Amino acid sequence: MAKIQNLQPTPEQYGRVIRDIIEERGLKHALVADEANMSAGTLSSIVNGKLGNEKAIARHINKLCIVLNIDFADLQKRALYEGCYGLASARFGMSLGETLSLWSGVLGDGKTALKNKDVQMSFDRDAEIILPPSIELLVARTLQEQAAGKHTFKNNSVLTIFDASWFPFEGEDERPGINLSLGKTSYALLYALRHTEKGQQFLSETLDDWEPKQEIDPVLGQGLGVSVAILSNDGHFIFGRRFSKIGARAEEIDTGAVEGLGLMDVVDNNNTGIGNIDIQAVMERAANEEFGITNSKIKSLKILGFGFDIGWSQWNFIGLCETDLTGKEIQARHRSVASQRAEYKETHAVKSDPDILFNWLADEPRAIWSCGLGTIFYAMVHLHGIDKVEDALRGLSFKISHNLVWG
Repeated sequence: MAKIQNLQPTPEQYGRVIRDIIEERGLKHALVADEANMSAGTLSSIVNGKLGNEKAIARHINKLCIVLNIDFADLQKRALYEGCYGLASARFGMSLGETLSLWSGVLGDGKTALKNKDVQMSFDRDAEIILPPSIELLVARTLQEQAAGKHTFKNNSVLTIFDASWFPFEGEDERPGINLSLGKTSYALLYALRHTEKGQQFLSETLDDWEPKQEIDPVLGQGLGVSVAILSNDGHFIFGRRFSKIGARAEEIDTGAVEGLGLMDVVDNNNTGIGNIDIQAVMERAANEEFGITNSKIKSLKILGFGFDIGWSQWNFIGLCETDLTGKEIQARHRSVASQRAEYKETHAVKSDPDILFNWLADEPRAIWSCGLGTIFYAMVHLHGIDKVEDALRGLSFKISHNLVWG
């Protein structure tokens, strides 16, 4: 799949956003065209995504930016986020440094924590993914190559979301909620879709035809995990930098602790094949395995949201773990487990003040995981409220617009 920071808005995406801005401001198309010194036909071509020449797009859109009093970089970001895979807003598509985050939050706003009873998950061991014959053959060939030593993965079973429904928080007397129906598939399918050219093409085409508002496609439902922000008792978030040779996203900064869900997390009900998963228990394991934070040192553990990382085709629960440890104590615990099982070679304790934290992330020279940005966004909103967090992001707008890598 394409690198996120290299994605560019299409003419259709530009056109839709320009049309929306004109309508939002109650302007007449003829007046906008006249002030931009272009014909009504040219403006019509732009808003309908028919002006395909890159030089013409740049020239005319720059004129429209002046008339509409909007910064070109802001227009470009809005066009990308609102037009990419059905994302409705840029709130969960933040930009920091070189990162263009494609994270779609479908449940939770950070402010309202979900309770255990709000998350219902069931597992059916007999559920099956129906795949095109060409992909079935691709998986079979991948297994043959694995047996011949070309691939080194273990063909374990992995969880897949087959169906889902969620209910947003809408009032004081209502609770948000989510129901997930899970099944299993083989790691060979997961591997074939991500490590072969034909599999990547199929995965990309499936993603192109899907929007977060639609039912979850089981092909896109593989790879279910948690991302937990770790907060010390002296007000620091703990970030970890990954090793260069272990796992995905080498050398990148991660927010807190991450953990995948597996069959071992399913509690079977009387050997019926139908079971459930305790998400908070998985989050506790993530904090313990990565940082050595035992349950006795966890003050609170909250589920803040659930969403989809488009760049990695992965669904994640977002959490916040508040501890009874200082930032330095958590870092010391990490060092004690790093040689055994940790994925981070080093950690950073950053003050949880929105201005300080977002400035620190914006100076990070490498791209940051989309879900990681979503996690820290939810956690900051939970601690400080949406207004303070968005004010901090707006304060970075000039710096960000000049740091972004668009091509």
